[in-house]
Amino acid sequence: MKIVTSFAREVQNALNTEDGGSLASLFTLQTTGASLLTSIRNVDPSTFESHNGLKSILKQTPRWRDITVSYLECVVSNGGTTMEDAKAAFLAQRDILKDFIEELKTSTGTWLLDVMYVFVRQLRGLAKEADILSSSGVISTKFRSDSVEPLMNLFSVTCNDRSPDLRRSKKMGTLYVVNNLCKIYFLTNNVQRSLNLFKPIDRKEWPPLRLFPISHVTTFKYYFGRYFLYAGNFEKAEEALQFAFERCAKSHKHNKQLVLWFLVPVKMLRGHYPPRDVLSRYHLAEYIDLVQAVHRGDVASFNKTMEKNEGIFIRRGVFLILEKLRFLLYRNLLKQIAKFEGGTKINLGLVRGALEWGGEDVDLDETECIVANLIACGLVKGYVSHKHRTLVIAKNQAFASGVKAL
Repeated sequence: MKIVTSFAREVQNALNTEDGGSLASLFTLQTTGASLLTSIRNVDPSTFESHNGLKSILKQTPRWRDITVSYLECVVSNGGTTMEDAKAAFLAQRDILKDFIEELKTSTGTWLLDVMYVFVRQLRGLAKEADILSSSGVISTKFRSDSVEPLMNLFSVTCNDRSPDLRRSKKMGTLYVVNNLCKIYFLTNNVQRSLNLFKPIDRKEWPPLRLFPISHVTTFKYYFGRYFLYAGNFEKAEEALQFAFERCAKSHKHNKQLVLWFLVPVKMLRGHYPPRDVLSRYHLAEYIDLVQAVHRGDVASFNKTMEKNEGIFIRRGVFLILEKLRFLLYRNLLKQIAKFEGGTKINLGLVRGALEWGGEDVDLDETECIVANLIACGLVKGYVSHKHRTLVIAKNQAFASGVKAL
């Protein structure tokens, strides 16, 4: 197999010159891997380890010899169509990453980061493919979950690099690893585990994010914002998601839409209502009626829109966040009632009637509880007189525009 010998020679040449770009290209399945497949498709993968040319050329770099063998096995398996092929390709790529991590630990500078990006991307891609082929009606995440351990080891290596010169520090690759781990954590409902990834990067000692690749930072801010949105820190979530939206390239309209799915509700919780034309431009029709309902305090329209789009909101991962908009919805309803009534006293029976008209099945005690919660989270300034079943609001600025946290 002359092509294997030739490939091994190219790998060794790239290693000798520390040419990370060329090395990354050699280990990319979609390009070099596809070319190799035409010649080794019918080769038994178990024979690569004993290939004399490969062993001879890479004898001075045993880890890279093992990586090359695993890569050739991955190329052959990835060319198959069965579940077993997909599993074998994933396991081979995972072995590649494990060996690569040991190599990265002993390397100096950042020349291997391009290779790391390829290995990480391929591991997650092959894991997804294996999950799809192994699922039988129910979405599987087994293989993507199995990717976490080597990615966490990679995170440790890059994050803890002590090189004083950031331009030569493996820290430059940390955000890319974090972003790929977050994709898995959010998919597998392990969002809380993301916090351990964010903590070191959120410290003052961490190098300024402006020094990192903007694409890495933008994706990082997207997940950072989503995490704090779920955690109820809307101020921090808005800042991060706004950054992600503004810095995302205009040509990446789909990515901007992904950010807006989360930025719109957090903006509303903070008291800012997105213009209709922005929602239309990014094909977020599901949000148009919702925004109008919250702004008007229209409980009936809000409930109707939530019910109509429940499936979409759940798939997008925003349903529970949108439910928090009820705080703002009820605040706006109270504001409308206060404006209609005049003065600073609002009968809770009137509030209950408005809620029931909107389709809410509540009694006076439940109505009082809703109003008390609005006061507790700072959306309404005032107090409830339980004895008189009355809400007494402040004379000035009784209704806050939004909340920082819930």
